[in-house]
Amino acid sequence: MKTHTLLLLTSIYLLFAGCASELPATDPIFDNDTPLTKRIKLALDKSYLSQLGINDENAELITAFYKSRSYKPVWANDSTLTDLGQKMDTILSKPNCIGIPNNRWKLSTKKQQEIIAKELILTAQLGFAANDLHNGLLDTAKQAVKPLVWSHLNNWDKKIDTVTNWGNWFAQMGAFHYDYKQLAVGLFNLAYNRSFSNQNFDLPTMKEDSARCYNLARESLIDKGYLEKDAHDTVFLNALEAFQVDNGLKPDAVIVNYTLKALE
Repeated sequence: MKTHTLLLLTSIYLLFAGCASELPATDPIFDNDTPLTKRIKLALDKSYLSQLGINDENAELITAFYKSRSYKPVWANDSTLTDLGQKMDTILSKPNCIGIPNNRWKLSTKKQQEIIAKELILTAQLGFAANDLHNGLLDTAKQAVKPLVWSHLNNWDKKIDTVTNWGNWFAQMGAFHYDYKQLAVGLFNLAYNRSFSNQNFDLPTMKEDSARCYNLARESLIDKGYLEKDAHDTVFLNALEAFQVDNGLKPDAVIVNYTLKALE
């Protein structure tokens, strides 16, 4: 008798757990014929936000944000991202351009084909970025990364559709120090327009092996987006100088010292 009761309770638990873990594809929040404001209101449920990787505390803050704007979307229309949404999606897909590590936001990717998920994830990411930029993401006392906290710092949704200088816009979220803002804008302009690679190029010095040093320098510049594969030597030298300028090095097209290290 006890065994049957235990099996019954376990079955009931699994049934409810399964229902909570995934919403069916027929749920109204996925129906493009349902107004997006209504779908957002329905989707602002802790169980769905949890599926996106948003904890309960941040879910409450995000819900309050949308409630304050009558559940009006920021990034999407009924079926796709707006131009503003696409722009923000591109920026936040490369968080290093605003000084945030690429693995900082552990949010769901499998659901991002759903427009409702795209809307909520972009809002979550930007709120996390706002808090990190303003308050810092490192707890120096504990020598650890701070937990994600969502913030509507400076009412960032106000007039966001009129922004033209995104590097400056994000820099305003950080410290008020002039040097910080200059550095933040410079980082954005560099990192947003460049792709970064984890590939390592172990260049020998020109004295050790000039041919190998030259060939690996070419590969490094190609990998970093400065050079096309079939470029001739003159283009290579121009690309090397551009790389040196971007990295604060003397633009002399000579592969020594810091240029050698930077290319690695």
